[in-house]
Amino acid sequence: MTRRGRIGGSIAVAAALVVLGSYSAAVAAPDPVTLDEVVTTLGVGPKPSDFVISVDTSGSMAEHGRWQLVAESLDALAKTLLPRDHVTLISFDREARTLFNGQIGTRPEQLVAALPGKPDGAASDIGLGIQAGLKALSQPSSNDVAGFVLVTDGEHRAAKDSPFLKPGSPAWQELRTTASGLLSTRSIASYAVAMQEKTDSALLRTVFDEVTDVTADGITDQFSRLNADLVKVQAAAELRADLGGGAQTEWSGELTDLDASGGSKAVQLTITSTMQHLPLQLSNFAVTAEPLQVSVAGLPDQVELDPGESVTLPATVSWTGSGRGHLQLEAALDSSWRTVLTSDLGLDFVPQLSGSTPIQTAAPIDW
Repeated sequence: MTRRGRIGGSIAVAAALVVLGSYSAAVAAPDPVTLDEVVTTLGVGPKPSDFVISVDTSGSMAEHGRWQLVAESLDALAKTLLPRDHVTLISFDREARTLFNGQIGTRPEQLVAALPGKPDGAASDIGLGIQAGLKALSQPSSNDVAGFVLVTDGEHRAAKDSPFLKPGSPAWQELRTTASGLLSTRSIASYAVAMQEKTDSALLRTVFDEVTDVTADGITDQFSRLNADLVKVQAAAELRADLGGGAQTEWSGELTDLDASGGSKAVQLTITSTMQHLPLQLSNFAVTAEPLQVSVAGLPDQVELDPGESVTLPATVSWTGSGRGHLQLEAALDSSWRTVLTSDLGLDFVPQLSGSTPIQTAAPIDW
């Protein structure tokens, strides 16, 4: 259905985002919305989620108050959980063990109580820790949204018979394949917690492409807001379908058999948003139609479109030269959601403008 849209006049202020062509924008960028407003509009919010915490239990984790900090962070996480959230707590050193697997319910102290009193492992096989975490996430009863947290204070040290002894081995590649399969159907946020400056926590990046790095100083704060982070993960998942979208154009009016000596023609331009969620602003309109030289007059300085909305605009197309081309609109595309997309959610936002209409002049008369 074609709707009116919001058509703006000229306001010479901040430049809008230019994604097609090079323009000197003369319209205001749309007023940015907040993450909370986007979350509300999308209708996402806290929902039952899976939390998998894989903790290094090598002996060095008992040093410098690290183990106490892990316990405090788990306590902070437990106090934020929803009744139906599912938690899997895993320890890893020479082997991986599941310490807790279930819902916290009304007893958040269960999670910390599941930790061993003191870490005393003789190795730190990060591959085993990740493998056990992915296995927990692969259960048929798993929730659609999950957080995976790897906590370590040292370098990857595996037993000689471990399939994960050498990063890059087939076992490590299998971990990445498993993670990719999970991400194809679920939203998973992953975190690599380094309990001291030099660790191999970054190995988690060989399994998940998108990993949030967390320092020891930030672990308690990060754990206390994991649930809030998963709301952002849901929002990002909803919006990914729009990242390849933008707007489509269609010209109506007779644009063939035109006078080869030049002229102008009244037309109508329909612009339709292909977005499911994102509002759009279009500005700095121009046209091309090589080999013809074309210009357009009568378009507004800017047009705002709600998701899926269309607007039809009267315009005048002028041309010189002869030949056959395709009339195509160029414009700057922006959105009031851009800052949330790029800064809060870490998504790329490059909306596209598509659509063209044949334009052709009549063959000149050869006297």
